[in-house]
Formats: sequence, C-alpha cells, structure tokens
Amino acid sequence: MADNVCPCDTPRSRLTISNSPGLSAISYRVGDFNSFREALLQALAGETQLTAWRPNAVTDLALQMIEWWAYLGDILTFYNERIANESYLGTATQAQSVRSLIALLGYRPRPGIAATGTVAALVSGKNGFTIPGAFSIDSKPGPGQSPQTFELSADTPVTPSGSVPALPPQYLLWPATNQFLIDGASAQVSAGDSLLLASSNPVTPPIAPALLSVTSTTVITTPANTKQTQVTFTTAGSLPAPMPASALSIQRSSLSVPLWTANGAAISGTTVQLASVARSIQPGSLVVFSAPNISPILATVESAIDVLWYLNPDAGSDPSQAPKPPTVPIGVLHTQLTVTAAPSSPNGVTVLFGWRNLGSLIDQPATSFDGSTPLNAVAPGVFPSGDGTGTPILIEDALGNGVAAIGTPSSDQASLKISGLPSTPPALTPPLNVLYNLLAVSRGKTVGSEILGSGNAAIAGQSFVLAKSPVTYLANGAGYLSTVSVWVNGRQWKEVASFYNQAPDAEVYVTSEDDQQQTHVTFGDGVNGARLPTGTNNITARYRYGSGASSPGAGQLTVISKPFPNVSSIRNPAPVGGGADPDPPDQIKTYAPRSVLTFGRAVSADDYEVIAAQAPGVTRAKSYWSWSGDEQRAVVAVYVGDDQAALTSAQSALAASSDPNKHVAVLAATAIPTALLLLVLVDPAYVPDDVKASVRSALLDPEDGLFATGRPGIGEAVFNSQIFQACLSVAGARSVSVFLFVSVRNGAVKLEKKSRHDPGEGAFFDLQPDLVFVFTEVDGHA
Repeated sequence: MADNVCPCDTPRSRLTISNSPGLSAISYRVGDFNSFREALLQALAGETQLTAWRPNAVTDLALQMIEWWAYLGDILTFYNERIANESYLGTATQAQSVRSLIALLGYRPRPGIAATGTVAALVSGKNGFTIPGAFSIDSKPGPGQSPQTFELSADTPVTPSGSVPALPPQYLLWPATNQFLIDGASAQVSAGDSLLLASSNPVTPPIAPALLSVTSTTVITTPANTKQTQVTFTTAGSLPAPMPASALSIQRSSLSVPLWTANGAAISGTTVQLASVARSIQPGSLVVFSAPNISPILATVESAIDVLWYLNPDAGSDPSQAPKPPTVPIGVLHTQLTVTAAPSSPNGVTVLFGWRNLGSLIDQPATSFDGSTPLNAVAPGVFPSGDGTGTPILIEDALGNGVAAIGTPSSDQASLKISGLPSTPPALTPPLNVLYNLLAVSRGKTVGSEILGSGNAAIAGQSFVLAKSPVTYLANGAGYLSTVSVWVNGRQWKEVASFYNQAPDAEVYVTSEDDQQQTHVTFGDGVNGARLPTGTNNITARYRYGSGASSPGAGQLTVISKPFPNVSSIRNPAPVGGGADPDPPDQIKTYAPRSVLTFGRAVSADDYEVIAAQAPGVTRAKSYWSWSGDEQRAVVAVYVGDDQAALTSAQSALAASSDPNKHVAVLAATAIPTALLLLVLVDPAYVPDDVKASVRSALLDPEDGLFATGRPGIGEAVFNSQIFQACLSVAGARSVSVFLFVSVRNGAVKLEKKSRHDPGEGAFFDLQPDLVFVFTEVDGHA
C-alpha cells in the first residue's frame, strides 16, 4: 500500500485549519479529494488483511469505490465550509445569507431611494395657475439608457414667464483677462506703450495708480456693427478689484523729456536732472521712467525745482558752479526732480508725463459668475418683488448649467442679491437666467390603482407582490417614506414598520423587499394586526415605482410627459440627486450591527458615522472627535463624500437623530486626485492586452475593484501591498516591476514614495480612471 497508484500521485497531508481573528473567511475543511483519497489508500495501524493489495487504476472496482468516498468527502467538506461561512455576518458572501442574518437583529435593509431635485417651469399667458402634483417629467436618456420619470411632489402655483434675463455687474477690468476696451478704433495706443490706470474720481478706499505695459491692440466689430479697441496688457503691480468703467481711467502720456546728458550725474539716488524745463511737473505728479533695456518705472514727484547748470564749468568742478573769468559762462536752466523711485542708470531714459485720458472706456461683461456679486436684470426686465426674506430661485447659465440659491431683490427690483449657495459654488458662464417657477420633483411613476388580489379571512398573514418594481421610497431625515397606499374594501389601511405590539383588529400592513427588489405587502394574522376580510379582488394599491443612485444630470430632465396648458417648457439647470441603490451586502454587513446599537439616535462618534453613512446618496462617511478653538469645546466632525447632494442628505439625517445640545459639523470630504502607473510582467502564455484589461478591472471595477465606488473610505490609508495583491490576483500577471503612486494635494503634485499612503483627516484618495496607466511586458524568464 506504500506504492503510489500512478506516477503523478504525490502524497498529500491533511489541510491545516487556522482561523486568525479578523479574517474575511473561515477555514473549515479537513481535507479535499486528494487528501481523502490518500488517507483511504493508506493501511490503518495494525491492519494486515490488505497489505498485499496493489490497486489497479484501470479495472480495480475497489479503487473506484475509494475514489467515490474521496469525492463525497470533498463535496461534504466544501459545503460544510460554505455553511460555516454563510452562518456569520462577517464572512457571509451571499446576499440571501446576509439578509437572513440581519433579520435576526430586526434590521430592514434600506431599499432603493428616489432622487429628488428642483426644476423650473416657463409659463405662457398672462395669468398664473396651479400645476397639479400628478404632473410628470421624463429625462433624456443617454445611449443604452431608459428615461427616468419624475413627478411633482405637490400642487404648485406658478406665475407668467418665470424667467428674468440677468448679468453680473460689468467692469472695466477683470484680473483674469488683463484687457480693457476703448470705444471706437483708437490709433493712440500701440504695443510697447506705457499707460496709467487711475481713478477717474475720488473713491473710498482710494485706488493706487497702476502702470500697464501694452502687449497688443485689436480692433473688433461688435454685433451692433460698432468698433471697439481691445487692449491687452501686463503689469508688474497689482490691479484694483473689478470696478465700473465710470470709476476708472486709462491715461497715456502727452509729453516727454530726456535726462541731462551734458555733464554731471543725471541721476543721483532719487534726484533726477531733466534736460530742459518742465514746469508742468509738480509735486504729486506721476512720472514714468522709460528706456529700451529696463522695465518702466512709475514714480511720484516729491519736489520739482528749476536749477541752473553750466555747460562750461571749471574742469572737474560742479556743473552748478559758473566758470571763473575770463571764461564766459554758458548756463542752461532745467528742472530737477526728487521722486519716490528712479532707475539706477540714465542711459536712454526718457521721462513720461502730462497724462491724458486715452478715450472712452467700455465696461466688459463678466466671463463667469460665482455668486459673490449681485445680479443685474437685463432691461426692460425686473426681478419680482419679495417679502424681504429672499425667494428660492434657480440660476441658469449660457451652457445650461446652474445652481439653486436664494434671491433678494433691491428696492427698485433692478438687482438681485444672491445667498444660499453651496460651500463651493459652480462658476457659471453669463448671460444668465434667473428662474422663479420652481417645482419640487422626485423620481417615480405613479400606478394609480392596482388590484393586488382577494382577501381570505381564513389565512393568517396574507402577502401580495406589487407588479412594478422597484417601489419608490423617499428620504425622510435618517429614514425613508414609502409611497405605497393600500385600500381594503375601499377603506385605506395604514403602513407600519412591523406588527410588533399591534392590536388584533389594527388595520395595518407591512412592506418588505426580496432579493430581486420586488415589494411584498403583508397583512396581520389576527393576533398582531388584523386579518384581511374575505372578498374578491378587494385589495388595491396605489404607489410609485422607480429609484436608484443613477439620476439625470443638468439639462437632462426637461421632457414634459403629457402636455399641460400654458406650460411651455421645463428647465433643469441644477442636477437632481440624493438617490441611492438598495444597501449592498458589504454595507449591510458593516452598518447593520452598528445601526442596531444607535437605537435611532446619535451619541457616540460611531453613531454619527453610521447615520450619515446610511443617508441616501452617501457612499462614504467618517466621524472624528475634534476640539473647536472658537467654541472651546469638543465637537463631532462628520465628513461626507462625494457631492453636494450627499452632504445635504447626511445633514438632514443627522439633524433628525443627533443631540441638539451637541455641536455637529457635517463637512464635505476632500477628494485627493490620484494617478497610478504600473508595469506588469506577463506570463508568455497569456495575451498582454487581456491581462492589462483584467488589471484595470481589479483596480477600478465599480463593485469589486480595489477602488470600487465608495472605496477607499475617508481617512483610510492605502498600502502598496494592496495594489500589488489586486494586480497579481489576475491570471497571467507575474509581477509588478514599475510602480508610481501620484497624488495632488493642495494643488501640488506629489510622488508618494512610502509604502503606506495616508490621506489625512477628512480626505480620501480618488483614483481617476483616465489616470491609471497600466503597461505590460512579456516576462522573458521561463
């Protein structure tokens, strides 16, 4: 029995079982086919009956029976291990197992949540009217997608038009452009000229003059067929804040004078000798020193006097001293200036002065709008009067993008003060439209009346399945609201969370979702909740269906499902959001046990994190205890990713569950843009392009990748070994020979050289798919 049955057989020892704490799987198998087969072929201690047996691998039925038993042992131990893993929440892999385990905790996995948002209606006619809650709008689907239906949440009154064209204030200068406009085709300015930017009248605070160097001029023709001169410039100093053209002037010198060149020093420190008399230069005047090889210098004159210098002073004597007789003195009167700044060398220097306005300046329209300035209505339009507290509005830009805000009109209704913007408002491109007829909408299409079936009083706990799925649930603070309403014999029953403590005659029902996200409506058993009365098709339901994290972007939710009188169009400049897919198994495993500990209220930092993480639309959340120096007390800081809708959702959830006496700061997490460069050595037996695609999937797959949606978490470090493990799990990948992990922090590109990459508090690594560079090379070693 010691001989092997065939040469390829190698002795196998029993599998070693070792389960260290914190593993994601349980090792439970005591053997597999090979180890069981080997054990069965070995003689037991003291066994002598079969010592002479030599199994034949071709015709020996005894060997076949042994292999049958080895096969059965392999199957049984495999399923024993799977049963052991599926029996614990931390190691279960099947969605059904996870649901069964968390049901023991009384935890209901969150179903899909509908996205919500605000759109605007443009209305024709002269009178206002009310748009009913049944009004529905469809999205414009992308390739391979289906349209999503959104419905108005409640009856909403609207007024005629609902749109006011608006522009940000127009200014002469915008620091980002370094340009200004002159009315008409001006020939007074050209490249290389030095110009002064100054205030045209006294302003508070005063504006410091700025020296501009012209780089180019262009005559442009406006849509109104008028001419304008666009001047582009550079400046060594700082420009004032954007101001109207009426408050500023651009000036060009009308006079110039060279420096003294006959004898003596033309420049001594800040004392300058001109070549002639320039009595128009007075203390306080501005002058510019210009020369071919130096940058222009702007200076203020502190003093200006006329002095007499001689062209023929005694040799080596001061030119301000007359020559001794009998030499006839030749005197030249000129102006001596004391200035605030002067060039170090007089070579080729000319002094520019006598500044005159260059021409009529024209305000330039703003190239972007961030809400920091009021908006001006485009005449003859005016902003609707308000009650002084502000009116909700949508601002739409020229590209169809926009943002929700609060608008407060001025007393003359010509300008609008903007507030209520998100912490990082988008940059909008003028011209703008301010939209007023706002409609609160949520995803979901109404099923008006669906017959669920017939009641039977003899059956306890009758259950019915709704025909359409997924049913729409709407976010409500830390929880959600169902849109399911049920009638029994024409009488509406009430939905409850569970049958616990319900009276035997309570007309209630419970909804739940199965693994396919179909919604079941279940009634009582006569002990906890009333049984259904007997009848034919006497159970009906009204509900909405449609939910999920995917939602239309800006400008995509505009299709009116069914025309409505005087509603000419729907505008959707701000994207809807806040939707969520049903809880994935990984999230259920993480948060179900922790949510039971919260009992619906937040006390510990973990509680705050759990409630925020379970808010619709939130893919990652992290809480920290922090110390507020301003408030001199401990605060809870909850960071949320990834967008404004998620932040708003988390704020609503925590507001409903947190201690009002405890300060909670809900903050947007910082996404750190991250890039990877990998060179993977490939087994020659594999196709390099296939290995490359599989490596990218191992890193970026939205569900299973190392950097899947919501991964890594906020504050979670990333290890090089994790990335290597993901890459080498791909068949055909032998090794990673080149590896670069690059992040962008505070605008600076950083090559992360350590093996552990820590994003820091409130931040997470955001791997950009287009910045993952995977290169392959066939491994030349056998």
